[in-house]
Amino acid sequence: MSLVKIPAGRFKYNSTTRKVTPCAAEGVLTVKWADDEKHVLWSSNDGTEDEIDLIVFPQDARFDLYKDNIFVLWFQTYEDKYFFWLQVHVGIFRGSIK
Repeated sequence: MSLVKIPAGRFKYNSTTRKVTPCAAEGVLTVKWADDEKHVLWSSNDGTEDEIDLIVFPQDARFDLYKDNIFVLWFQTYEDKYFFWLQVHVGIFRGSIK
């Protein structure tokens, strides 16, 4: 069951240089329940980019405003970061994913 679906593009994050590179593909960012687990997914509209499917544990993940309409999904238990640009204005949407 999908809880949230937001049109969004994404960036590739290089942890060595700490820089982001925009991906050309537009897609959809989805938060959903599957198999009793909460997932955050991103998939491109045209299938040209690899899908992201992350299992999110309570209080581990944060979705924070980076700047303008760019958000970062990060986890307290590991260093991976995922950057997304939202194609719609959703106001200030950030905090723990519960």
